[in-house]
Amino acid sequence: MTKRGSKKNNIIPIPNLKGRLLEKGMEELHDKNYRQAIELLEQTIFLDSENSEAYIGLILANFESGYYKKAKELAEE
Repeated sequence: MTKRGSKKNNIIPIPNLKGRLLEKGMEELHDKNYRQAIELLEQTIFLDSENSEAYIGLILANFESGYYKKAKELAEE
């Protein structure tokens, strides 16, 4: 009996996901929906840990939400 393929290899990447998450996160930040912005920007950073624009947006969203300690920790990184 042969295996047709591993289910682990069945991942289909979504085109430009990082860019769309960043764009939507920054849009939510601009619209003052800080909690939603934090969620989207954290997802962006998970996919692209070198994205400085996402980090800046995340720092601002945390600061505006009153999460000063988290904003400071992110800024220090």
